[in-house]
Amino acid sequence: MILFHFTSRQLLPKVKQEGITKCSVPWLLLKNGKTRMMQGVQWLTASDDFDGQFWAIPQMLSAHRMRKTDNRITVAIPGPAQKNVVTWEHFARFHNLEVRHYFETFPDSKHWRIFIGKIPPSWFIETHQNPTYYDLAGLLEQE
Repeated sequence: MILFHFTSRQLLPKVKQEGITKCSVPWLLLKNGKTRMMQGVQWLTASDDFDGQFWAIPQMLSAHRMRKTDNRITVAIPGPAQKNVVTWEHFARFHNLEVRHYFETFPDSKHWRIFIGKIPPSWFIETHQNPTYYDLAGLLEQE
């Protein structure tokens, strides 16, 4: 099974060294507008399209103002570990996540996958840099 993980240029060296281990999934919407996060699960996608990752809009989901689509890692999930991969829809419905309906509005959510556990770097096939450049600092000045 081939899936993809997108990450910023700042985080890529650590991800290549340690694997995909630090992701979390929105679990609960809090009254203050923030979300409680579930640890130990990793975000992947079946889409390799750099420009089709609508979850990565910096003002919405990137707390550290990093461009989360700077790099795409191609991940080969070995046969025995494929049982740990579920669609976002299945995961959200199974856990009755309050955020499910919000995230289903993203056009790319049909491609989202959740891996339960950690993904070692030995499963990485290749890494590609996003060919589209934009100045994130320039976006911050507009806010």
